[in-house]
Amino acid sequence: MSDITLSAGVRTNLQSLQNIKTLLTTSQNRLATGKKVNSALDNPTNFFVAQSLSDRATGLNTLLDGINNGISTVQTASKGLDSVYKALQSAQGIIDKTKSDVATISNQARGTAVVNNAVTQTSLGFANNDTLTFTDSVTGAATTINLGTIGTHNVQDLLDTINTQGNGVYTAALNNGNIVINSNAKNAFNITSNNAAALTATLGTTTASTTSGSYDQTKLDSYAKQFNEILTSIDQFAADSSFNGVNLLRSGNDLKVNYNSDGTSSTTLKSQDITYTDLGLTTIPTGGTATLSDFTTKVTAITNALSTVRLTQGDYATKLSTMQNRQDFSTSVANTLKTGSDNLTLADQNEEAANVLALQTRQSLSQSALSLAVQADQSVLQLLK
Repeated sequence: MSDITLSAGVRTNLQSLQNIKTLLTTSQNRLATGKKVNSALDNPTNFFVAQSLSDRATGLNTLLDGINNGISTVQTASKGLDSVYKALQSAQGIIDKTKSDVATISNQARGTAVVNNAVTQTSLGFANNDTLTFTDSVTGAATTINLGTIGTHNVQDLLDTINTQGNGVYTAALNNGNIVINSNAKNAFNITSNNAAALTATLGTTTASTTSGSYDQTKLDSYAKQFNEILTSIDQFAADSSFNGVNLLRSGNDLKVNYNSDGTSSTTLKSQDITYTDLGLTTIPTGGTATLSDFTTKVTAITNALSTVRLTQGDYATKLSTMQNRQDFSTSVANTLKTGSDNLTLADQNEEAANVLALQTRQSLSQSALSLAVQADQSVLQLLK
């Protein structure tokens, strides 16, 4: 088809309309997508820089998922340790209650607690400043007696020293040639000395007091059962303290949390077994053989267990603080990177909307101008009629 010849005025206005349409399409596309750079063809530099920033922000967001999992894992383990700590305190309470209830549990050493030995003047083998230590087997309280300067002290001098320094708890006397030591607390006790040979020579091979009476085994077994149930709950709390299949209170569950893509910045969460046996505790027999000492001898073990749990909690708290700080940092950096990417590619919606309105106005004006140009050509036709 041959070209159609247009007048200069018509061609100029038509070209103007075509340019306006191109600009209008561009602005409308920016309004629709929200971006002024949709591909490398729009602005290669901005496009690739923005893509790099956006990729790094995406990588940080992926790492944040791992950080969040690590935080939740530590928080779950910490809650488990809180429950273990409370359980240990309950076990401690059972022991305290057993000790305070000793009057109804047993009448142990209700009679005179004695250590018998036929003693003579020559059997005293103590040296200057030797000591005797009396330890209450129920309360654990210790009373130490310093024998001072022995010199020519006789048996009566030894008894007098015990009576003087016994603080009203321990008294000594001779009974038919035997040394008799009483506990006014009416509890069984043991005697130790820095001079074991002299202690044996003076008091005999048995330096534990005699006891009388019997335990209320039903009550002791009840307390033992409660104590053992608490120990079982410690294992259960620890076993249930897992998050997403990872339990830091069971060994073999170490968790590494990465803070960057190559793993050069990270935190490793070490796992460990938390069971009552790992904490140094054992159960108490419930078959009618339990004694008060089965409870009192566990006081130190429970104290150590409480300390171990607190140390573990402190370690996890430190790791948790580090991860939470890193979480905030990574979130902030990811937002900064995303903002930088958006600044390079996003369109100014207000500006583009104003452009569309202006272009639509110009389009209307150009269409009117085109119409006037065509009318000029039509006037020639009128002359030919």
